[in-house]
Amino acid sequence: MNEYTIDELISIHQKYIHLITNYKLFSEDQIGKASEEFGMLIRNYIAITNIEKGLQGGSNEEYDDDLEIIDDKLKLMFNQIYNQTYLQDFKSTKELFVKDLKSDLDLKDLSRSL
Repeated sequence: MNEYTIDELISIHQKYIHLITNYKLFSEDQIGKASEEFGMLIRNYIAITNIEKGLQGGSNEEYDDDLEIIDDKLKLMFNQIYNQTYLQDFKSTKELFVKDLKSDLDLKDLSRSL
């Protein structure tokens, strides 16, 4: 077990909190582009479905291709978010974070002695 001074513990804890709060899932710089693209796709999807509802008696075939393209892009985005962001980055970090939080329970004894 490593021995640290209170100042060292505070510094280590601040660095740790900084890493958590600046994680790319929480960073607008990292998620901004995907968020904009997702919002645009959803707006377009809703607009086209509203147009199709307005044409209830008419032909909707001209918009079917557009909806299919948007649907494919949304599926691709969901897969990318799930595979790259969640499985590769977030899940492993989450497991380490949970493990670390469990080890923090041992700090109760330290806090009592202070």
